[in-house]
Amino acid sequence: MSFQPDSREGTPQYDIREEYTPIIQNIVSALGGLEQVSPTETQYILGDSCLGCLKDLKRLWRKDDTDDERTVARILYETRVFQRDLVPILLATAGAGKVEDKCALACADLITAMTWPIDVAEELKELDDELDGKTDYTTLIEAQRSYKAAMLRPGAIAALFSIMVPPLAKSKQERKERDNQIINLVLHCFRNLAFIKDPPPNIYASGEQAEYASLQSKLIVTLQESNVLFTFLTFASNADQPLFNPWNNLLLEIFYLLFRGVSPRTLPADQAEQSKQELKSLLDKENAFKKEQRKFAGTRHSRFGTTITIRSGNEKVVMHRQAAIQADTTDIMDMKKKKKSKGIKKQDELSGVSWLSQTALTVLQTTAHQFIQTCFNHIRMERAKITEKDNVRLLFLTAWCLEFFLAARLKNGAESNVTGYAMVKEVVEEEWVKWVLKRMREAAEDKPKQWVELQAGINCLTQLLLLIESMANSDTAYAETASVLQQKLYYNAEIVDFSFENLRTYKEQNALKSIAYLEASIHFSHVLMKMLQKWAKSKGDTLVVRKKKKAKKKKTKGMTEEDGIVDVASDEEMEEAEEEEEYGDSAIRFDAYEHRFANPEVNATLLQYLKRYEEFDSAEKMDWVVRLLFRQAVNAKAERLFFKVSTLDLFHRILKAEKTLPKDTPYLDLCKLMRYVVKKFFKAVQEDSFLMIEAFFPIRASRKGLGGKSLAREDAS
Repeated sequence: MSFQPDSREGTPQYDIREEYTPIIQNIVSALGGLEQVSPTETQYILGDSCLGCLKDLKRLWRKDDTDDERTVARILYETRVFQRDLVPILLATAGAGKVEDKCALACADLITAMTWPIDVAEELKELDDELDGKTDYTTLIEAQRSYKAAMLRPGAIAALFSIMVPPLAKSKQERKERDNQIINLVLHCFRNLAFIKDPPPNIYASGEQAEYASLQSKLIVTLQESNVLFTFLTFASNADQPLFNPWNNLLLEIFYLLFRGVSPRTLPADQAEQSKQELKSLLDKENAFKKEQRKFAGTRHSRFGTTITIRSGNEKVVMHRQAAIQADTTDIMDMKKKKKSKGIKKQDELSGVSWLSQTALTVLQTTAHQFIQTCFNHIRMERAKITEKDNVRLLFLTAWCLEFFLAARLKNGAESNVTGYAMVKEVVEEEWVKWVLKRMREAAEDKPKQWVELQAGINCLTQLLLLIESMANSDTAYAETASVLQQKLYYNAEIVDFSFENLRTYKEQNALKSIAYLEASIHFSHVLMKMLQKWAKSKGDTLVVRKKKKAKKKKTKGMTEEDGIVDVASDEEMEEAEEEEEYGDSAIRFDAYEHRFANPEVNATLLQYLKRYEEFDSAEKMDWVVRLLFRQAVNAKAERLFFKVSTLDLFHRILKAEKTLPKDTPYLDLCKLMRYVVKKFFKAVQEDSFLMIEAFFPIRASRKGLGGKSLAREDAS
């Protein structure tokens, strides 16, 4: 044992690693080992005290609860005990007998502990800046990936599942507390394995790293082959039964982890054809990028050099690029400028990106169909012992399933037995929508705001609106129910107010928001305005909404405090006459909503999303923002919102790259809209030349209003 001086107190401090390393190594060596049972076969033989050694390792593992460095976890990873001992012990003992089952259960307990998810963000918050300055969690994350790879050995998942089967086979009267603990342990182990993320694929990585990039795909296929996924579906389909109810939240998290990062819109399609479409899309992007770079590329004669002098008044610019002969001079000059580093935008925490194999996606496709058919209507929004993270997962899973359902209905047709509205009827209720709005309201009011939950709520509400619209347009018995719910949503007006405020208050500088949050907000507003316009047309372009009114205060009687005498009776009357929320009906034209939407801050949010046009992976995303911009510029006649140098520069850059843009309709509509705005700008400049100066000061210009029109809500009561 060595001692190290403590820099803070000047007292010696012993090295925990040197103390624990020999102890752990001795225990690991006593677990057992491989022995040659035949010239061509080896078998793992358990040590005489294998069960006691497993318990000792679990006791040592608990030492890390007070150790930020996680010394025991690092030593166990270095000994490779998980791959060399724990998995072989599990394979050799699971279901082999009473004594062996105890070893298998102790082994599963230790496996669950070693694969428990690591919340790196929370761990870093608890670190001491002086003592734990060199703590590195990369090794621990890499260790868990190696554990996940070891558990995917043939038979390991099936052996772990066999531990849970005997307790599950017992009836409610026969089942004891220990049986529930065993089921809970094994389910948590499956949860841990699904939680461990794969590293992104990298063609330059080693063979071991390349194997780690496909672990989630192998896990999904293995769970299906071992009938574990079928067991999960059985648990979920009986969620309201007391026998299965204790594990509802755990099953919710497992399905969330399995579906996380998978696109529900493309999952119903034939995965073989989908792979070809994705490959074609990647090739098209590569060709577009090469075409853009080719504009500034030199010819085979460029090795001789090119020097061009450009005179502008008394100034002279010398360029040494061959592209300067034909290309725009400003573009060549911009290439020499030092580019500003852009801030890294936070990626989507809610779903992330998943790289699954074609076989794994096919398994998830079948699982998703079965989940919607047998489990979706058993989802409940209020349960005992539910946490904030469970609310986020429930919102995500609901949105994911609804999007998958609508995509499958579009692909298979309305008459398919897997796309009937009866499978999702539980969410088309007023209570469900109220709960979603409640969660979104609470997430927005929290300090700080819960952006992840708010994004999950926005996605969920968007898919609910799309489902309601699909039901209302169908010839089924659910059409009337959907129309009634739609009328209640618009009458309440809370959903419209949230859509406007959400876009108006969006700030790019807020690092807590992800790219997906902005995208979800744009999609939600597009869907809502589209449905609201369609509903208004069916009602004569007028909507009846609930409007808050101020209650009148009763006049106080008698003397006031200013007169030196306090009237006690008047105080009681004042308490009874406090302002209460009173509501009345108000008729509003749809035009008023569009004029209210024509707001400078909303416009800035839309343009912020449009700047990422090169990253759009589908024409539909461009369609969302183009239609919203069209409502501002054309429908609301608020083209002055675009009379800013930054906006006109963005339009100029997009129009210059028009030939490289996709030929889909939304991109063509975008070019038409930009030319319309530019034409309006120069026409306005001819009438008022001072507008050229105002374009450099958008804040001052926006205060003057939009062509004399008020941005306030226009109510026609």
